[in-house]
Amino acid sequence: MIEIHLIEPLLSSSPFAAHLSLPLNEPPQELQLKVIQVTDEDEIIRSFANDRAWHIKEGNYSNLTLELESDINLSLEPGLYVLEVYPKWKEKGSVS
Repeated sequence: MIEIHLIEPLLSSSPFAAHLSLPLNEPPQELQLKVIQVTDEDEIIRSFANDRAWHIKEGNYSNLTLELESDINLSLEPGLYVLEVYPKWKEKGSVS
């Protein structure tokens, strides 16, 4: 099971837009967005940490345009979500 960590939740209404800016000066070979709905029951309670973490289940993947910067528009049902971005570069590997 994967853990996702977050310092502060981002409160938003739906639909909402986000701007994505990648760290390298070349377009990625692959670029995906994963949207995962989480619940309070999924949260990992840790007394020593300043962030929040969840056990992650399945999510929905979307392929994004292979650009250095792009706008993402999402329309989600009410709830708590974790968004993950997965870029991959041919010579440099991937990050999330």
